[in-house]
Amino acid sequence: MCELIPLKLADGTSINVSEYKISKLKRYLEIFPLIKSVDKVILFGSALESRCREDSDIDFLFFYNDRKQFHHDMSYVLPNYFPESCYDDKLRFPTGSTSMSGAFADAQTKGVVIYKTPMKP
Repeated sequence: MCELIPLKLADGTSINVSEYKISKLKRYLEIFPLIKSVDKVILFGSALESRCREDSDIDFLFFYNDRKQFHHDMSYVLPNYFPESCYDDKLRFPTGSTSMSGAFADAQTKGVVIYKTPMKP
């Protein structure tokens, strides 16, 4: 069992995450704003629970606004800043998707929004 500790998000709120994943999640939160094709990121799975282990991956649900750019960003931009990101699970859906099956439903119901693109003026 791991300890859950607070992680402050960009909007000023905090969520409890695994002590094993907090430093990695902080790095992701610095990188997400650089990925212009991402509208929203939901964190779900064991990183939010005390069952997380040191070797657990991090589960994300990404909502993107441009499929081609998103795939480029995930293949080149993210690994450039964060090479070990390839070991984490990344579900991908276009912004506005509403499927409620499988891991998508799990992420939507049990996950937490950890990044959302700021509204443009």
